[in-house]
Amino acid sequence: MALPAEARSHHTLWVDLPGGRTVSIRYVTDGDRLICLGDDGLAGIPAGSSLFVALRSLACGAHQGGFRVRVEELEAGSMSLGLLADLLGDRPLGRNGDEVVRNLEHIRSTRRLVALAA
Repeated sequence: MALPAEARSHHTLWVDLPGGRTVSIRYVTDGDRLICLGDDGLAGIPAGSSLFVALRSLACGAHQGGFRVRVEELEAGSMSLGLLADLLGDRPLGRNGDEVVRNLEHIRSTRRLVALAA
């Protein structure tokens, strides 16, 4: 199943977790998958889980759609450093190119990376 078109123009999802809790997750799109860090809001959610996610306009605005996704674990090396840099947004990653690459490689090897597949 393909992602809704709206998913390509956003960067934050609202994810309904088991137990009635909702968390916001920053993501980037990679084909028909949403890629995110899985050790914060999705900690404890195992691969294979099915979740409902919602898209909203800026600043928790109007609901723009919702859909189900399946959680998939990603191997660290499967995510490009460029995609990871996009995911991290405007966080400072270093003072020069070498430091940025080292920090991205560290994040990629120490954080849980997941894909949410539609």
